[in-house]
Amino acid sequence: MRLASTARDSRRLVRALSGGLGALGLMTCALPAVAQTSLHLSGDASIGFTDNMLGTADDPPDGTAPPVSVWFSTLTPGLQLYSDSPRHRYLISYGHPFTFYFGHSDANSDGDVVQGSGIWALSGRDELLLGLGVSRTTNALSNLQTPVAAGAAQADGRATHVNINATEQWTHAFTERWNGRQTLGYGLIIPTDTRAPEPNRYDLSAGLGADYLVGYDSWGFDATSSYFHVNEIDGSPTEEQLILQGLVRYRRDLAQDWSSELRGGGGVANDLDGHTALVPRWGASLFWNYNTAQASLNYDHQITVNLLTQQAFLADTVTLYGSVPIVPDANILLTTGHGFAWNRLIEDNQDLSKETSNSWTSEVALGWYPDYDLPQFTLRYQHFQQFNAPADATALPNLHRNLVMFSVSGRFPPRRIEPIPAQPQRVDGQDRDPFAPSAAESQQRGGGGVDLGAPDANRVPVD
Repeated sequence: MRLASTARDSRRLVRALSGGLGALGLMTCALPAVAQTSLHLSGDASIGFTDNMLGTADDPPDGTAPPVSVWFSTLTPGLQLYSDSPRHRYLISYGHPFTFYFGHSDANSDGDVVQGSGIWALSGRDELLLGLGVSRTTNALSNLQTPVAAGAAQADGRATHVNINATEQWTHAFTERWNGRQTLGYGLIIPTDTRAPEPNRYDLSAGLGADYLVGYDSWGFDATSSYFHVNEIDGSPTEEQLILQGLVRYRRDLAQDWSSELRGGGGVANDLDGHTALVPRWGASLFWNYNTAQASLNYDHQITVNLLTQQAFLADTVTLYGSVPIVPDANILLTTGHGFAWNRLIEDNQDLSKETSNSWTSEVALGWYPDYDLPQFTLRYQHFQQFNAPADATALPNLHRNLVMFSVSGRFPPRRIEPIPAQPQRVDGQDRDPFAPSAAESQQRGGGGVDLGAPDANRVPVD
C-alpha cells in the first residue's frame, strides 16, 4: 500500500510540474518582448542494442535470470521553453519517453522527465545559476540513456523511482582579484515500483568558496557539508551520514591552450551515532582548449554518495573527456569520455569495508548538430564494467554492459538554443563563452563566473 500511495503521489507531482510548465510557457509568451522567449514542441527517436538490459550480474544468484541481450527503441515527445536576453538565459524541458524492448514486451516502460537550467546576471558583479531535474523512469532506461559516471554503482534495472534534484549557485566578484560563491544542492529518491520495499532517501548539501586571481595563477578554497539520510522501513533503522569537507585549489595557465589545477584537503564522515571517519582528499586536472576543441584529464580521491544504491564510497577516480569538431563547418562533432574508479564501501560504523570493486566506463559519440534545429543525429557507443569484486559481493557485483544507440532529435518551431556558459577552466577566463556584462567583466578580471560542475568536454547537445 505504501508503494502504491507513493506511486500515485509521484504521478500527481509530475503532472503538476508538466501543467506548470505549459502555464509558464503561455504566461511568458504573453509578456512584453523584453526577452526572446519561445515555446517549442520537441521530439527524440532512437534505436539501440544492449547485451545487458537490466544491468544483471555476470554470475547471477541461483534463481535469477542471466543478462538479457535485446534491441530496443525509445520515442520521446515533449515541450521546451527557452528564453534568452542580455541578462538571463534559461531552458526548461519536459519529455515523456516510451521504451519498447523487442521480444521482451513485459519490460516496456514509459516515464516523465522535467529538466531546467538557467543563468541570471543579477548585476555587473553577481551571477545566479539554478538547476532542476525531476524524473520518473526505470533504472534500465536511465542507464541506457544517460552516460554512467565513473565510479557509479549500478542499481536494479527493474526498479522505477522518482528522482528529484535541485541546485543553486550564486557567484559574486568582490574586487578585480577576489571572487566568492555560495552553493546549495538537494537530491531525493522516491521508490514507486520495486521488487522489494525500498526507503526514501535524500541528500542535502551546502558550500562556500572563494578564489584569488593574479596573473596566470589562482588560489581558492571550498568548504562543503552534505547530509545523507535513508528513511526507516519495515523495522530497519534510519541511516544518516554527515560529511564535512575542506578543499584548497591552485590553478595556473600553462600556455595559450593549456591550463591546470591541483587540489587537496580533507573530509570528516559521521553517522550521528558516535562513529567518525577522517578521510584525506586530493586531486589534479589538466585542461586543453584549442578553438572549439577541448579535453580534460582529471584525478580525484574523495567520498561520494549514491542515492540510487543507498551507499557511500571512498573512490579514487580517473577521467578523460574530449570534444573535437570533425567537420566544423557542418557542426559534426566527436565527443568521448572514459573513467576508471577504485571503490570502497563506507559501512554503517564509518569504517572502510573490505568489499571493494573497480569500475570502468567508456563512451564515444559522433553527432551532427546543424544550426536552427534541423534534425540532429547522434550515434554513440557505451561500455560499462564493474569488476574485481569478491565472489560473494552483494553491494558491488561484477557486471558489464555494452550499448550502441542511434538517435534523431529536433524541435519546432526551429530556434538556435545557446548553451549555458560554463565555469572557465583557464585563470584568464578566455575559454568561457561571454554572457551578459558580468561575464565580460569577469573575463577581463581573469576568471570567475558560474561553476556548472565537472568539465563539459564530454557533454553532447541535447534536445
